[in-house]
Amino acid sequence: MTARWAYRVVWPASVALAAAAIECLGGGGVALELGAGVGVGGLALAASSLTIGGDSDDGSGGGGGGGGRSGSRGSGGGGDGWRVLLTDGSTRVLRVLRENAAGVGVCAGSNDGDNAAAAAAAAAATPLAGLSARVGVQRLRWGHAGDMAAAATWAAAAAASPPPSPRPGAVTAAVTAASVPPPPPVPAPFDAILGADVTYESAALAPLLVTAAALVRPGGVVLLALSYPRFGGMVQGAIAAAAAAGLVHVPAPAGGGDGVRLLRWVRPLSAGR
Repeated sequence: MTARWAYRVVWPASVALAAAAIECLGGGGVALELGAGVGVGGLALAASSLTIGGDSDDGSGGGGGGGGRSGSRGSGGGGDGWRVLLTDGSTRVLRVLRENAAGVGVCAGSNDGDNAAAAAAAAAATPLAGLSARVGVQRLRWGHAGDMAAAATWAAAAAASPPPSPRPGAVTAAVTAASVPPPPPVPAPFDAILGADVTYESAALAPLLVTAAALVRPGGVVLLALSYPRFGGMVQGAIAAAAAAGLVHVPAPAGGGDGVRLLRWVRPLSAGR
C-alpha cells in the first residue's frame, strides 16, 4: 500500500474511532474530524443521529449516552443529534470526502465517482438518505488561521440551523456556511474533535494538537485513535503536545481492540489556557 492510496483505505483505527465516538460522546453537538481520510469516524457519528428512514421531526434521532451540550444541542439521546465537519489538508482527499458524505463515493462502491448517479439513487433509498444534511466537508490545514476560522464559521452555522427532514427519494444538500446566514466566527465552537491515525509524524503533533485545542469548546473532548504499535512512539509526544496546547489528558474509553490505542483529552472549563 503506497501513501498515494492510503487515504482511500478504511484502517482499523478509523473503525475504533467510530465506535468510541458513538459510545462516549453522548447524544449530540457539533464535531470536527481532522485528517479524515474517507471519513469513517465522522460519518459514523453523524449517522448515529439518524433514525431508520431519516431524521425524525421530533428530534428523537439522537444517539444514546450522555455528554452533549444541553439546551438546543442534544444531550443524553435527545436534541438535534450530531453535525460533523470532515476535514483534510489534501484536495484529493476532500473529493473523496464529499462523495462519501453524499453517499456516492468510494465507500458506497462508486469507483471514486464513475457511477455517481446510480450510487446516488441507491443512497437516497437507504435509511442513511439524510446523512448529508448533517455533514460538511472543508479543507483544514493544521495551524492555518484562515482554515480554522472557516471551520469555526461552519460550526456556528450548523449549530444555528436544524437539519432538514430528507424528502423521500432525495439526497439532501449538505449544511454549509453558505446555506444559512453565517454569524461571526466564534472561538472554540466544537463539542468534539476526532482523528484516526493523524499522529503519524512527530513534526505534525504540535500543529495537530494546537488546532484541536483552539477549536474545541471548554468542556469539550478531543478523541484520537492510532494504530498500535505502528504509531506507538508518538503517544508520549502527543500527550506532551496536547498539554502544551492547554488540553488535559484523561483515561481513554474502553475498547479500541487489538492494534489500536485510544487517546482522550478535555479542554478545561476555566477561561485560562
